[in-house]
Amino acid sequence: MFVTAKKTLTIESTKQPSGVACSNVTGHIIHLDLNSLKLGNSPFCIPLRGKINPALLELQQLNYLDLSYNYFGLSQIPKFFGSFKKLRHLKLQFSGFSGDFPYELGNLTNLQTLELANWRLSIKNLEWLSHLSLLSYLDLTYVDLFETNWQLQMTKLPFLKELHLSSCQLSNTLPAKDIFANSSLPSLDFLDLSINDLTSNCIFPWLFNFTKSAISIDLSYNQLECPIPDAFGELIFLEKLNLCSNKLHGGIPKSLGNVSHLILLDLHKNNLNESITELFCNLSGKVEMSLESLDLCGIQFFGALPDLTKFSCLRKVILCWNQLNGFLPQSLGQPSSLEVLDLGYNHISGSLPGLKVHSSLIELYLTRNQLKRLPEGIWQHSKLEIFLAASNLLEGTITEAQLSNLANLKCLDLSFNYLTLNLSSDWDPPFQLNDIFLSHCNMGPHFPKWLQTQNSYVNLDISVAGISNVVPDWFWNMSFGRYLNFSHNQMRGEIPEVSKDLFPKIVDLSHNNFSSPIPLFVFQSEILSISKNMFSGSISYVCKIPNDFFASILDLSDNQLSRKLPNCWKSLTNLIILNLANNHFRGKIPNTIGALYQLQTLHLRNNNIMGKLPSSLKNCTALRMIDLGENKLTGDIPAWIGTHLIRLSGLSL
Repeated sequence: MFVTAKKTLTIESTKQPSGVACSNVTGHIIHLDLNSLKLGNSPFCIPLRGKINPALLELQQLNYLDLSYNYFGLSQIPKFFGSFKKLRHLKLQFSGFSGDFPYELGNLTNLQTLELANWRLSIKNLEWLSHLSLLSYLDLTYVDLFETNWQLQMTKLPFLKELHLSSCQLSNTLPAKDIFANSSLPSLDFLDLSINDLTSNCIFPWLFNFTKSAISIDLSYNQLECPIPDAFGELIFLEKLNLCSNKLHGGIPKSLGNVSHLILLDLHKNNLNESITELFCNLSGKVEMSLESLDLCGIQFFGALPDLTKFSCLRKVILCWNQLNGFLPQSLGQPSSLEVLDLGYNHISGSLPGLKVHSSLIELYLTRNQLKRLPEGIWQHSKLEIFLAASNLLEGTITEAQLSNLANLKCLDLSFNYLTLNLSSDWDPPFQLNDIFLSHCNMGPHFPKWLQTQNSYVNLDISVAGISNVVPDWFWNMSFGRYLNFSHNQMRGEIPEVSKDLFPKIVDLSHNNFSSPIPLFVFQSEILSISKNMFSGSISYVCKIPNDFFASILDLSDNQLSRKLPNCWKSLTNLIILNLANNHFRGKIPNTIGALYQLQTLHLRNNNIMGKLPSSLKNCTALRMIDLGENKLTGDIPAWIGTHLIRLSGLSL
């Protein structure tokens, strides 16, 4: 028995369990892999809990031990782990260990792999690392290393090939010049120092003095504030370079154009200040034959996007949130491998010429530009799965013939344009959409029957679509996704009471002409707005909402709802906004309204509510707005409004 806990692990069966390997010569257990993510459907896949039993010491022949993704009660890593002298691979990432690190692990002189990624571990001294001279893989992600001289100690590991120190609170101490004298990391291939607030003065001298063979470097989410060093161009084996979310300025050094193995370059969210034309000019050379992914989002580049076909292997280009104003014609004679193109949130106007040369496009993002026409040849992109072009100036009519070639389409967003969808009532689309965003597209006056063929949608928005007839019963019987928006149409009729285990989490049916009582299944939403309709009757269904329900916004205002307010609001304790204004409710405000301790906004204006304010309302200390005007309330304004509702900024009685 190696783990003492509510659930224990024993290895006593005659059949060797998954994750355990024995020596063919001695029969001793030499390999113990209890990583709960890797055990699949075996009976050992349930994460272990509790503390490590010292009986584990009996396995002195172990050369591989993996206890990752378990939970050992925030206990310390056992010191006796340092006694497994034959151990070559020790993996303890995300195992629920905490506290100070046992330096006895420095006795594991045969160790080649050490994975300790944990949120609650702290290491104040890294000198023990120098004893692990065979170490080739080290992962200390999330471990607090603030007090360590990490730069010096890492250079004492001559065979280190992969180093992960992301989110380690690394200090910005400038490296001493003498650490460059007799130390190097000739084998370091993969380096991750992301999310550490490192400065350029601290990291770049260390980096370029210690490795020339790097394959992957991640310095993202730091405080690097300088031009991108030319020295990156000397890393001839470099394949991946991530410098995103820093304060780098200037441009891209021409030396990067000669890095013949570079596959990924991520510079998004920096302060580079050259034109997009200059940038692509500097990326000329051998890199044109290797680059596959380029992310330059949020840099404020200006100018027109140059010809992308010169990059023969380029698959992904992210240029969103810049100031691009055009798209130069693409070379028709050059084959394109481009699969993802994101030009969202720029100032591109007119149309996109020559886009059809990129026939391999799978994802195209054009949101929030100034395009007046859809891209040329867009309907011939048969591989297209995601097409987002919301918030442009697009005009024209889209027909079913144009959409018939997009059999792989999964996500379509044409919202907030001036488009008309001319689709026949018996059209059977070739695609199954997960996301349908067609707000402000003219689709009416009839409800789109083709939606009946879409069986797996998650988000559906056909608001402001000019639809003015009855929503057919078949729609309410469909499987719903997460988001449903029919608002600002003239849809009418009754919503039938159907058996629904799951209604969308977010529902907006406001500004229509729906009538009849509100069916129970509608109240399953976390955010529900059905204001400005003609719903009538009571809202007694509120009393049938389960106690663990997570409704946060309930807007039933501007309807014809009536009768007394139900006195069962304890089941809606997560409610933040309650709006019942402009209805015909009568009677008193129920006492259970005081159970809504997270409530910030309460609107009951223009009903027939009478009596005094319930004293329980003083428990709603998060309230910022109370509007009870145009009712028949009586009595004095209670003093507790001033003493208990201290966050209140608006009050209308």
